[in-house]
Amino acid sequence: MSVQQVFTFSLTERWRFNINYKNINHFINNIMKTIRSYAKQILIENYKQFLIEFKKQYPEDVELNLGEWAELESESDYNFFRWLFNDETIGDFGSDLPDDEWQIAKDFFDSLNKR
Repeated sequence: MSVQQVFTFSLTERWRFNINYKNINHFINNIMKTIRSYAKQILIENYKQFLIEFKKQYPEDVELNLGEWAELESESDYNFFRWLFNDETIGDFGSDLPDDEWQIAKDFFDSLNKR
């Protein structure tokens, strides 16, 4: 039985199948987080705006690539990982992300350099 099927059952069907709600909630809360589908597009737009402002102030400085900039944003914005994974339960600066989710974020930052 898929998770989607579990959620689409009516109340009487749930009782008939004796679904353990505690186990379902535990399962849902522990599903690996995924990155917002439009995160890359928003980061690209914000990055372009950053470059415009940055070049006005520091025209001679070396610029950051998109992935490096996004990683620096994640280090300076305590809400970044909540936004990225669309999950308000994540701690400040992603402090409670498990290793596999940190790896997802790192892979995402790396993929931004290959745009």
